[in-house]
Amino acid sequence: MRGVAYSYLAMLWGNVILNENTDDLIANPIVNTSPTSDVYEFTMRDLEYAAKYLPGTSSAAGRVNKYSAYAMLSRVYLTYAGYGTDANSGVRSEEYLNLAKKAAQKVIEESPFQLMDNYEDLFKIENNNNSESVFALQWVANGSYGETNTQQAYFACGSEITDDDAAWGYWTRAQPNVIFEYEKGDKRRKATWMAYGDQYPEIQASKGGYTYEKTEQALNVKKYVCGSTKDNPKISRMSCPINTYMMRLAEVYLIYAEAVLGNNATTSDETALDYFNKIRARAGLNPKDAISYEDIRHERRMELCMEGQYWYDLVRRSYYKQQETVNYIKNQQRDVNTPVLWNSETQTLSVDESRDPSSRSIGTIDATIFLLPYPESETVQNPLLKAEPVSYEFKEDRITDLFN
Repeated sequence: MRGVAYSYLAMLWGNVILNENTDDLIANPIVNTSPTSDVYEFTMRDLEYAAKYLPGTSSAAGRVNKYSAYAMLSRVYLTYAGYGTDANSGVRSEEYLNLAKKAAQKVIEESPFQLMDNYEDLFKIENNNNSESVFALQWVANGSYGETNTQQAYFACGSEITDDDAAWGYWTRAQPNVIFEYEKGDKRRKATWMAYGDQYPEIQASKGGYTYEKTEQALNVKKYVCGSTKDNPKISRMSCPINTYMMRLAEVYLIYAEAVLGNNATTSDETALDYFNKIRARAGLNPKDAISYEDIRHERRMELCMEGQYWYDLVRRSYYKQQETVNYIKNQQRDVNTPVLWNSETQTLSVDESRDPSSRSIGTIDATIFLLPYPESETVQNPLLKAEPVSYEFKEDRITDLFN
């Protein structure tokens, strides 16, 4: 868990405090940060230790095993492959690309994890800790108001879904650039976003299911929206016990493909294509005979949409193609509200020419957006957060025999 936490800290803040004993930090909170490269090494050391010493099978449902650690390692290796002193070098470390490939391959070939047949089934409470779930946050059922997993309350578009007032997601809608990116026939769209006319038998099940008829001018969130207590007795007001995925096997497949692609423009590697196309096949899409970075970016965005990964994908890209990533974000035209209309017969989204677009304010998009500032309350308590980072002293040898 510490290794995973530090992987997120590295991508959000870069230089952070590295600490192995919280008592020491409580006793002396005025501490220098360590450089981002050390934060990543700390992360990798923790995950490598877990990969070596955790059992190969989980001791109970929801418990991680060594392959969970290998999966997280594959993501961190892939990320660190692009990290360096030149954010626009355009190249990644072959050493860490190869490690990412090996870690992903370990999971795919040796672990007990298997892809689920139906994408929609991944996001149903009864399928918590399914065969594809490599690492997921476990939530208590029937939690008190505002405790445990409150995500549904912020995503559900109306009280007819939750059967109470904890449904505040009507205005949490898909950006048109997301929906326009779905290929026609992609089954993942309906499992992620509710569009006019979509039917969900697991919601309002006693009434024959729920049909989304809120509006044809937008799409609301479906993923992680599960219904009411009547649909599942484990759900209570503002508490839904559906697991939150931290890693699925599908992502490991895509990590393998990206690691094989590496610094090349395209790849037709047979194994990488096999894994990549298994994800597309489940989504109801045609296979590719070669894949590029753009293919992988697209597939990750569609496969993992609303699972909290896409921003980190952009940060990872910014490590070695920063200006390209800045330009990509700018070209999404987030400063314009484009009026759209969903056609339930053709299952397509189009620009609604009968309504005028409107502008909205956004922040400056430049290279500074990829790191968060330290909170002022923290820098007041610890002024050394603003000082130059100090290299961390690693006291133990790093594990090096994971792939022997």
